[in-house]
Amino acid sequence: MPTPPAKLTRFSGERAELEVPKEIADRAGLKAAEELSAFVPGSGVLVLCREAARKGYVAGALGALSVAELMGLISSGLRTVTLVLQGPTARRRFAFRDGQVVFASSTELSERLGPVIWRHGMITLEQLQEAEPKVSATAKLGKVLMDAGLVSAAQLYRGMQLQVKEILFGAFVEAEGEFSLLDEGENPELNTVRLQERSRDLVLEGMSRAEEMVLLRQAFDPDGVPKRKDGAKPTVMEQLVVWNRVDGKMSVRDVVRSSRLGDFAALKALRDLVGGGRVIARPPPPKAPLARQPSTRPAIDAGALQLFKAACERIRTALGTRAFAALRCYPDSLPTAQRGLFEGVWTTSLPDFERLTLNAQKAHPGAMGRALAHELVEGYLAFALFEARNSLPLSKAGELSRDVARCLKGK
Repeated sequence: MPTPPAKLTRFSGERAELEVPKEIADRAGLKAAEELSAFVPGSGVLVLCREAARKGYVAGALGALSVAELMGLISSGLRTVTLVLQGPTARRRFAFRDGQVVFASSTELSERLGPVIWRHGMITLEQLQEAEPKVSATAKLGKVLMDAGLVSAAQLYRGMQLQVKEILFGAFVEAEGEFSLLDEGENPELNTVRLQERSRDLVLEGMSRAEEMVLLRQAFDPDGVPKRKDGAKPTVMEQLVVWNRVDGKMSVRDVVRSSRLGDFAALKALRDLVGGGRVIARPPPPKAPLARQPSTRPAIDAGALQLFKAACERIRTALGTRAFAALRCYPDSLPTAQRGLFEGVWTTSLPDFERLTLNAQKAHPGAMGRALAHELVEGYLAFALFEARNSLPLSKAGELSRDVARCLKGK
């Protein structure tokens, strides 16, 4: 769903009048005749904001910063901010506290609380369908389900945790759209939750899902009509939901959207049904191959690499060359796939982080490679400091930790 265009209507002396579509005004919460502050950060770019939003914000297109990069920025900076993502089909809003996501909302129907807890087996589809008409402005779905004795308070809280994660993962499959990062502080009115996973781990999982989503979308023609083959019904819930909707009339797009599973889960179920010989669905029409340009963007920018190297040098000075060399065992603690990314990294006394970033980018092109390389370097530094605290006197280890922290901040 493209953003409706604004239009410059006329000039009046030293002022100009701008016509903004109602949809844009509603999304921004604008009122008639409200004055806006205007900024021109670059040629061809005009930013308008209400007075209340001037205390701190970043806005732009997802083509400039990916969802993974935005999440990484928030997580590594331990920021307490609000992130709003407007994609082609949905609008998602996240609240972060000290870098951890604590709240999320979405206009995507499959990411509402009801479908989420249904998909995770907390209630049946029939129970959900009976409860939804009872939802009102004063009775949210969670209260309706609790009053009916269908879920406990603990189950509802777990369901909200799962919903936040589903909305987060859903954001990663949106490659187009706009974002705004707002320094709004904490909002006590939000019904926040504490997730069991770190935001950084969720980001890596979200990027993995985004990569798989690309392959799923390439597997089927969205306008093609899948056909169901004779045989027993599937026993897996997601496959059964999709199988029931394959009636020889609905397109893949309609089957997916009506399933209430979300695009990712529905396409995975359809893929498994096709692979198991239960459904026939045609692939998309072939496209002319495009010449792929190799990416010249480093996995970690040069400035950060220099800071990481400087931090390693300070650890080596404190530990001594022999003890520092023993830290090469760090990859042994990693999963096999990540262990291989350290190939060729220790050809000198200091780890070659450039080689590590190239290995990560080769294995995972794009945002995932950059995030993974950054994660591995930070993991190595954490391991090195852990070993330093075990081998150095307490006062010297503490001094080293503070010194490395200052170094990584560029001080």
